[in-house]
Amino acid sequence: MIKASNLGEKLGLNNLYIYNDYLNPSYSFKNRPVAVAITKAVEFGFDIIACASTGNLAASVAAYAAMAGLKSYVFVPQNTERGKLIGAAVYNPIIINVEGNYDDVNILCSKLSKQYN
Repeated sequence: MIKASNLGEKLGLNNLYIYNDYLNPSYSFKNRPVAVAITKAVEFGFDIIACASTGNLAASVAAYAAMAGLKSYVFVPQNTERGKLIGAAVYNPIIINVEGNYDDVNILCSKLSKQYN
């Protein structure tokens, strides 16, 4: 949390704080929705989590899956910059490069999730 004194003063608030989503283990703004999704996945008894991504979602899924003890698969377009995947790779997901664009990756993930629950 970062105290936003100047903004707080303009709004008439003495104690205004802003949450910075980039100050977390995966450096991704997608952590909150992924944390909820993985919490529900664990609650439903899943032991594998997967996503289609071009970087940020991959980092969040890999990080939170590792913390929850789940195996993770990250499907990415083959031409995804390697630097964008470093944040995910440190959590040791299985990274699968897919020939095609993000839409192709998303379609493949959708098919696989139906096939393998």
